[in-house]
Amino acid sequence: MRRSILAVVPALLTCVTLAACGGGDPVPAATVPADGTLTIYSSLPLRGGLRPQTLAVQQGIRLALEEHRARAGGRSIRYVPLDDSEPEAAAWTPGQAAANARLAVEDPSTIGYIGDLESGASAVTIPILNAAGIAQISPSNTYVGLTTAEPGSMKGEPDKYYPSGRRTFVRLVPRDTVQGAALVSQIRADGCQRPALVHDDERYGAGLSRIIEDRANAAGVQLVADLSVGSRPEELRAQAAAIAADGADCVLYAG
Repeated sequence: MRRSILAVVPALLTCVTLAACGGGDPVPAATVPADGTLTIYSSLPLRGGLRPQTLAVQQGIRLALEEHRARAGGRSIRYVPLDDSEPEAAAWTPGQAAANARLAVEDPSTIGYIGDLESGASAVTIPILNAAGIAQISPSNTYVGLTTAEPGSMKGEPDKYYPSGRRTFVRLVPRDTVQGAALVSQIRADGCQRPALVHDDERYGAGLSRIIEDRANAAGVQLVADLSVGSRPEELRAQAAAIAADGADCVLYAG
């Protein structure tokens, strides 16, 4: 992660210069000022369970800027961190994620956007930033449908995220097709004969569960249960009892 984050600042400026990571003709983009300081925004949750990851990413961004003397391509770079979480939710929210993306779009000095941590948040922000031609890099998004129509994606993905018709989003980690295949290989290596699959209903968890199911079927591994995890303790206890009754000898959790 550290090496990846250190590459983000110069990579973002290069992406804008070279058609926002797409190659070929430039993406219709917000006009970048010919001189003056340029701005990179991040949109990451400072509340909830992902706060430690957010702080780590922010530290990596600041370190990258420090090591490059806050300059790239001969220009001064300013970093503006944004929080895509809200107090009531203690997690990212679609409304705050969208507001952050619009703030970046409205700033004529913006040349890049680092975020989001959650794939669901990026599903909100990518179209907003793409329409403005702003390069976007996520340090952690793995949801397949953000960039491909492979198994695990939903109808209309990924094209619906790119209204400009060109790609402006890059992820720094492999997509869930890689993770799903690796998880199925691991349970086979561990000798699991009757796996149960449990997932949440977020974009990441639901997408990964579909990939695991697909890879398990291809490998001849039969899932004895495929459950969407409950939110209340009594639901969790009932689901655990059901999994045990089904004779599962291991559990995969996607979420």
